[in-house]
Parts: sequence; structure tokens; C-alpha cells
Amino acid sequence: ALKARIQPKKALTASVLTANIALLCSPAASATAYMISEFAGLGISMGQYLSIVLPTALLSMLVLSCFNTFVGRTKIDEQHAQTMLQKMAVDQEETTKQYDTRVKLGVFAFIVAVGFILLFGIFPEVGPKFQVDGKVVELQMTDLVQLFMYMSAMINLLLVKVQPNQILTTHITQAAIGAIFAVLGPGWLGATIFSAPSNRAMMEDGIGGLIAQAPWLIIILVGLVAMIVISQSATASIMVPIVLSLGIPPMFFIAIVQTLNVNFVIPAQPTILFAVDVDETRSTKVTSFLIPGFFLITTT
Repeated sequence: ALKARIQPKKALTASVLTANIALLCSPAASATAYMISEFAGLGISMGQYLSIVLPTALLSMLVLSCFNTFVGRTKIDEQHAQTMLQKMAVDQEETTKQYDTRVKLGVFAFIVAVGFILLFGIFPEVGPKFQVDGKVVELQMTDLVQLFMYMSAMINLLLVKVQPNQILTTHITQAAIGAIFAVLGPGWLGATIFSAPSNRAMMEDGIGGLIAQAPWLIIILVGLVAMIVISQSATASIMVPIVLSLGIPPMFFIAIVQTLNVNFVIPAQPTILFAVDVDETRSTKVTSFLIPGFFLITTT
């Protein structure tokens, strides 16, 4: 970004927000796997889920790119850019980084694992089946995701020989470890509050009639819960049963599923902390994600 004389804040905020949007399009993500497994019991396949979520995500990413390009200050002063480049000791000449074959093998293993998850999710009839006490038992989508992700991790650790100490020294790992404690507290608190039988009954009885008359209000409810809980997976596990119990059509919830990403208000998400940490210009603040984030959610 500095070489192109563009404020790093623009690129970093867009990267973090679009990564969150893409997360709910990935069957390897725990939140997506949970929702697909829940909706499968209602006759909604992974293919149907992705056919709704993926196009809207791509369109929203394009709109966010235009928003970041034309709204606010984009360019950075030449003198300031040169100063920062010298401070960071960035080589102005383009260099090509060569990756070891083992690294490429690790990436390939991950891609193959995701490919199998997509295959078994879109075509469940070809998935693994077992005979248990005379009955045919199929693996749940969440189990398949864990199985292939563990296999990918095993290949990277054993065959590719990734050094664990190198993983622990990366910026994203350090940010994630710090964010674990920040996310665990609100997530646990939110799950305790919203999953409590008395509170859940109060929401179903108290606002059920209102939501039945104006289903779009569920967008605000899901957004508020996501804002408090922060985690997409935790929010999905809390809200999907509540939404279905309120009589909201599953397809309607899938259409507004990106409201699970209203998790940038409380600055505890690992990717937000990572983006703030890597910006040497210090132009990226924890509040830099608010306006673009709400703009992105409203376009999905």
C-alpha cells in the first residue's frame, strides 16, 4: 500500500471485513458448518446455501471496494510515504519470493481438504456411510469439516514439517492468543444470557409476535447479539434455534446471515487486532472498521 501511495488503513479495513464476509461462505469455517448441518435437517443443502450467500458476498465486496476508493482520503503524502518506507527498510525494487516445495505441499493439502468438504456437502449422497446396528449412519457436516481440517493440519505438521515455534512467533498467532481471552469472555457471557431457558422464552414470547409482523426486525436482533458475542460460531449457535422457533423461514435467515459479522464494534476480534498491529503508519485504529463495516453489512 505504501509503495502505491495508498493509506494502509484502506487496504487493511477492506481485507478484514471481506475476510469476515467470506468466512460465512467457506464450508471449512465452524459457523458455516454448523448452519449447514442445522439447515440440512430442513431440506436445505450446502449448494442452496452457497447459491444465496456466495453471490451476495462477492457483490458486497465489490461495493466495499468502491466505497473505500471514493469515500475518505485514499492517497498518502509522498514525503510521508518515503519516510515510512525508509523506516521500515522496504526495498523499492520488486522482488519475487521463492516458497519451499514443502510449503506448497501444505497449501495444496489444505485446498484438497476444502475440496472434499465441498464435494461431500454439495453431493451428500457420495459422502461416507457406515452400518451401525443394521442402520446406515452418515457423518454430520461438522464432523466432516473437523476430519478434513485435522488431516490437513497433520500433513502440515508431519509431512511438511512446519515448525511450531515459527507459528507461535507470527503476528496473527500472537494477536489470536491475546484475542482468545477477549472473545471468550463476551462469548461465554452472551451464550449464558441468550441461551438461558428463561431468557430464551422471554424473547420468544415477548418479541415473537412483533417479529412475526415485521420479520426484518430479526436483522437488528441478530446484529445486537453478534455485537456482544463477537464470535460468528457462538452467535449462530445461539440465534439459529431462536430464529427457527420464532417461525422465521430458514431461507430468510440465510439471506441475512451476514449480520453475524457485526463483530467489529467491540475491538476484540483477532483479525482487527492484527490489522491494527501490522500497520506501521498507525493510521488503522480499532474504530476504523465501524463505518465501512456497517456499510458492508447493509449491502449484503
